[in-house]
Amino acid sequence: MGNLLEVLGLPRLAETRARQALMFNPQDWRASYLLAKLVGTKEGIKILAAAIQARLASDSQWQRDPVQRIRFAKLLYMFGLLHWEDKCPSTAIAYCKMAMELDPTNYGRVTMVLSSLATEGRWQDIIVSLKGVKNSAHISQGLAEMVIELWNADRFHQIFLQAALRTKHFDMLEETYELAINLLLERQDRATLVNVRYHYATAIYSLRDRESKAIAEWENVLTEVPQSHLYTILPLLVSKLGPLYLHKARTSGDDTEAASSYLEKIETLIPDGAPGSDALLPPKLYLARYYQTQGDVLRVKQITREIVKQALKILSDDDQDNDRYAYFSLLNVFLPLEDSRNMLASLAMLSFNTSDTAIIHYNGDCGNSWSYLGDMLWSKDCIDFQIDEKCHRKLCDGALPFTVCDRSHDFLHIPGRESIMQDIPVGCVPFGEAAIPLDEWMELVRKNYVYIEH
Repeated sequence: MGNLLEVLGLPRLAETRARQALMFNPQDWRASYLLAKLVGTKEGIKILAAAIQARLASDSQWQRDPVQRIRFAKLLYMFGLLHWEDKCPSTAIAYCKMAMELDPTNYGRVTMVLSSLATEGRWQDIIVSLKGVKNSAHISQGLAEMVIELWNADRFHQIFLQAALRTKHFDMLEETYELAINLLLERQDRATLVNVRYHYATAIYSLRDRESKAIAEWENVLTEVPQSHLYTILPLLVSKLGPLYLHKARTSGDDTEAASSYLEKIETLIPDGAPGSDALLPPKLYLARYYQTQGDVLRVKQITREIVKQALKILSDDDQDNDRYAYFSLLNVFLPLEDSRNMLASLAMLSFNTSDTAIIHYNGDCGNSWSYLGDMLWSKDCIDFQIDEKCHRKLCDGALPFTVCDRSHDFLHIPGRESIMQDIPVGCVPFGEAAIPLDEWMELVRKNYVYIEH
């Protein structure tokens, strides 16, 4: 009843009901859990402590009952997270680790715990927690199953990789991914398999001497993507292979045949039958970047013309829900073409069309996140790669613990602009030092990028 009252938006009545339930039965886990959610941090800790200590002091028969074990793990997760709030990380880690061992299948909680540990830079604690999952007596091959279930949780895979590299446990990561891949092959689950193999290749690439193996793995994934997952996995593969092919083409020197072969690889990144025109990061942007660095401006605009035309068409319709996609497409054109004013304008408008709660993590090793109006550096060569100044210095010094981007790449520094954007009138676009009407800005873009020689 108390849980229903909470769902109905009646927290005071829910709290009263939970307290009444605990008066009748102090060992009522559901009531303890609900009450701990509704009261302050310290009182929540006190409430859960009584229930948890009583259970831990009893025999271990309850662990054989999956329902009781999972419910108790839920209490432990809550207890640990409350200790995070109470600035007691050591206690929090101990109970969260215990919860992960009892129920490593509560993947939302697991990700939350690992993110908290990563934010604190507690890489060794992450490895200890993941080892607990791996060796859990309650689920077979728990860590490999976690990798499978979290196939689309990029943050989880980033954290696992960083922790493995920083603590010299890459062999554990490698063993886990290979086991997960074998399990998926046995199950013939192609959709999940290509995603897990993508993350495995990303991990391999992080080691400075394994680039060729990583590229081969990504290329294999590209040939095996099922039609149902083209929209989810293709952008990731393009964002990895596109910059690498571009870099190899640009560094081919006088070997025009080698350069042409890599440019052809870029052109054929989208498999036959795939919706290339709808891709958030079309491979042709890397072609445009190549010709931009060669000074062939007309060819660059010919390559990007249809992308810009389609984005402007979207911005001209009455449906504002798809404007975010259009602004993202435009900034991905303007960035590699070094059109900073239009890129910053697109980025600002993208921020207006993005939830204030959206969190995007940097691609460095700091674990920081940013908003579209935050201070950052954006790679003109990788295109979909953002980093802060501290991590950029590490990249240039070769001090990052893993391989990302390249120190030779050009970056656009974007200063924080949250205060400036507050003064932009509705219906206007920040353009250089001024704010101009959206229609006027769109016409300027159209003149520069659509009305060109074909």
